[in-house]
Amino acid sequence: DGEVRDVRLQAEVVRDGDSPRRVFGAALDITETKRTEEALRRAERQLRTLVDSVPDFLARLDRDGRYQFVSPAALRATGTDPAMLLGRTPVELGVCADPGQDRALQDSLARVVASGFPESLAVDFQTRDGPRQYEVRLIPERDDHGHVVSVLSIGRDLTERRVAEAALHASEERLRQVTSAIAETEIWGVETNLPL
Repeated sequence: DGEVRDVRLQAEVVRDGDSPRRVFGAALDITETKRTEEALRRAERQLRTLVDSVPDFLARLDRDGRYQFVSPAALRATGTDPAMLLGRTPVELGVCADPGQDRALQDSLARVVASGFPESLAVDFQTRDGPRQYEVRLIPERDDHGHVVSVLSIGRDLTERRVAEAALHASEERLRQVTSAIAETEIWGVETNLPL
């Protein structure tokens, strides 16, 4: 049908002294293997582009809470060399602005591994720009038998949202005070049709 196929050829020459006598060979069609390999490379590129582009902090931690992977966004925000993070725990690294939060993060990781249920917590991560407020979601990753083998950590920066919420709350409080003062003010009118 004219289709081009990828083939792996293997041949062996049987010799009689210096003279070739026979050639034995085999051809193996590897077209599907090549297509599968290319599809895998394409999927890996797409996943890498996605992970590299997400602004959230992404990390994978082993069952002991040691970093196995940290996304480029987290590395950019913290200015940390990946070699300094990998294989270490949040407590060892002091990733949070408050050591108590490092311990809380480590304890939450241990609970996720033990229970198999996700957890969320708020922490202030130390970044190049100082502490920033993050919501961290810890999600168990399971093997084919359902055992927790690692934990996926997704950290979303809430700093601007929290600042906006605080400003909105302050504005609402000022409005409440003004409306309360108006309600307590006695209002009276003046007759304007008086003769001059």
